[in-house]
Amino acid sequence: MIRQSKTQLPNKASLKAKKIEESKADLIQGLPTASLAESKTYRRESVDGKDKEEVYSSTLNVKLAETTQLRDGKNMEISVHGYEQTKSGLFSITHTNYLVKTLPYGWDVKRRYSDFFWLRNTLQRLHPGVMIPPIPKKKNKNKAKPDFLRKRMYFLQRFLNACALNDELRGDKYYFAFLHLTNDSQYKNLKKEADKKPRYHRIKDIATLSGQVPIDINRDLKLHAQSMGEFCTQTDPIYSKIRKLGKQLIHDFTQVSNTLLSLGECYAGLYSASTNFNKTTEAGKNLHLEDIYLTMNNIMVAWAQQTVSQNENIQKHFTHFYKYAQYENEAFKEVLEMRTKTGLEYLQRKTELFAKKEKLFQQKDITKWEISSKANNIPKEHLLQDKKLAFDVMLSKESAALHELRTNFGYYNAMSYSELESALREKCRQYAQNFHEFGIQQADIMNQVQTKWAEFLVHFMDANVPEGGNQREILTRASIAGGGPSDPNMTHYDDD
Repeated sequence: MIRQSKTQLPNKASLKAKKIEESKADLIQGLPTASLAESKTYRRESVDGKDKEEVYSSTLNVKLAETTQLRDGKNMEISVHGYEQTKSGLFSITHTNYLVKTLPYGWDVKRRYSDFFWLRNTLQRLHPGVMIPPIPKKKNKNKAKPDFLRKRMYFLQRFLNACALNDELRGDKYYFAFLHLTNDSQYKNLKKEADKKPRYHRIKDIATLSGQVPIDINRDLKLHAQSMGEFCTQTDPIYSKIRKLGKQLIHDFTQVSNTLLSLGECYAGLYSASTNFNKTTEAGKNLHLEDIYLTMNNIMVAWAQQTVSQNENIQKHFTHFYKYAQYENEAFKEVLEMRTKTGLEYLQRKTELFAKKEKLFQQKDITKWEISSKANNIPKEHLLQDKKLAFDVMLSKESAALHELRTNFGYYNAMSYSELESALREKCRQYAQNFHEFGIQQADIMNQVQTKWAEFLVHFMDANVPEGGNQREILTRASIAGGGPSDPNMTHYDDD
């Protein structure tokens, strides 16, 4: 006889845990792996036994935020236009101050990287739900090198201008102080004041310019969050590849420029040989050949210079631009992760409270329901027969706490949509501006090349070169600003 094993039935605790985990799995899908994510964002209602997706929309009155003169300053332009380095302390540690100018106000301030870091943390703490533009991470390696500092200036400028596009951030008193305060004592005191302000944990404690915040839970916002998570996951490696290819392009142009310079050196040698020949003979001098070698030398060196001049353009508009795009993806993820975190908190508490209410309803002991005062006049038999009504009035304190969790989730849910939708629109504008500037600079380089080659062609169409040649000189690698692409003093285009 075959002995059959008994199937172990799951107990109520394991069923409850499984239900919560399944709900979490619904919520955690759509964001990048390595972070919280979601696909089916909301817990479905099932009081009547039929599942339905939750929809909730409201507007919550909150505190009114302080305003500054920047509230309406949408046309402001901020530039990080330079830096100063100073040494201080026993070990003469080098510190870098970045020069920040704000137009049309004419403000000029000096700020260290730690000030930018402080500003972002302050904005993130005081404006929960708002997407705070990113800044580069703190690095100790190469931080005093000009190339590194110029790259950081580009990123910090992008950060400040991105803040200016958001009404809440632009109107923030600490952002305003960062841009205009020149008195060190006042600035330090304001930083201390900001550091004492706690992070908001309740949505009703937030302060906004309108004194209101949106609360929304619906399927469209769920799908948008899912799509944004997938967008970040898909674009990150592509941005990285573009940066890598940009570096390769810079390397290739540098190699081509070096080859052209080597050709220029060959023609310099031919010019020298021709010059020596003409000096050592009276009969049969050929000044025309000497001039051809001179021209070929000049055109090769000029061509090399114009080729390598594209490197700075490629670095700014490809390697730097897409590095900041990767930073932006991290900021997108911060918004999505906060939304998911509050969603999970709400979902888990909602599942637990539903199970608790279900158990109480089945027990039929109203004395244990902790009914709210508004239900005192409802007949007992109505409560015992109407499950939905019973659920509405029982465990009033826990229900109120759940409502607050729903408000938190609804706020971050609504803000993730509005902030990220706005960020994508701004990304379109940034793309257009970036590649418009790139195109103008490339066209200028191409025009210079065309002009140089036109001069070259005209020169060779004229076979009757006057005796004595002209006053041009042989060009060398040193003739190129910065010493030529192979010179160790030339800019090294490294984005890492």
